[in-house]
Amino acid sequence: MQIFNLTQYEYVRVSGPDALAFLQGQVTCDMEMLSADRCLPGALCNLKGRVVADFLVVLANDECFLQITAGNAEKVYATLKKYAVFSKVELSLDPGPAAVLGIIDVGREQSEAPQIANCALPPWPQQPGSVMTADRICSIRLSGPDPRYQIWCWDEKQAATLAGSPSSNPAQWLRAEILAGVVHVTAEMSEQYTPQLLNYDQSGVVDFKKGCYTGQEVVARMHYRAQAKKRLYLLQASAGGEQLSTDNEVLLGTAVNAGKGEILIHADSLKIEQPIVFLAVLPTSIDSEETPVSLSKNPEKNLQLLSLPYTQ
Repeated sequence: MQIFNLTQYEYVRVSGPDALAFLQGQVTCDMEMLSADRCLPGALCNLKGRVVADFLVVLANDECFLQITAGNAEKVYATLKKYAVFSKVELSLDPGPAAVLGIIDVGREQSEAPQIANCALPPWPQQPGSVMTADRICSIRLSGPDPRYQIWCWDEKQAATLAGSPSSNPAQWLRAEILAGVVHVTAEMSEQYTPQLLNYDQSGVVDFKKGCYTGQEVVARMHYRAQAKKRLYLLQASAGGEQLSTDNEVLLGTAVNAGKGEILIHADSLKIEQPIVFLAVLPTSIDSEETPVSLSKNPEKNLQLLSLPYTQ
């Protein structure tokens, strides 16, 4: 079992009698599906259909908690605040749970109730998006090829014990996120990308059966009436132990004017035989067998396109 202290998030709390109905008109996920036993990935878009932020929303004590990449919660709060004047809702920037852990647990019988630092946790949820709660601790199953979870602990005493447990290398959590095809929108990325570019229409972040929300018309038009010209792709670079240059781009073809792809996030090798993995926005017309792909700053690396778990 690998344990990670997840301190890279901020939280917005939405409460009040109109909380679910209010969010239903603002975000890409179907808030009618939210329950104490089910969380939802979602996104907040602007009027032009570009992603302000993505989030994971959890219902706790009849309040909605939006988990957002650090640095972006204040923008989400300010955006929602503009539309909240006619609804019976309360919005606040919230410290969130007293402790939040990430868990990668491969090989355990999933019906077992795990223990961390002598704290008994709820049994692991069986399906992605499922939530199990006991004694003010929530266990959340995340998407991805390997069993991954978040633990939200609201009890201060237990949280101190959990947070003090030995923590694994945070780069391993980032690597698992990338292999799951997940890219979170940072403050620098806010309002720069459509859900389609980030594969949110494929990974379940966008629900196309729900009603209207901010930016919905643009998002739906792209999905139903336009062929995606670019999307998010998962790639790996040959092992070697060295770190990837931060200003790298993916080059498509061998000509001087070769096309380029933007790398959004990457995880370096944690051991010498482990390949680098990254998520990049590339043209959908790319043919991995016909089009040579390389890195602008590390041309010696061999690149390989991998399948994303939600497109298989």
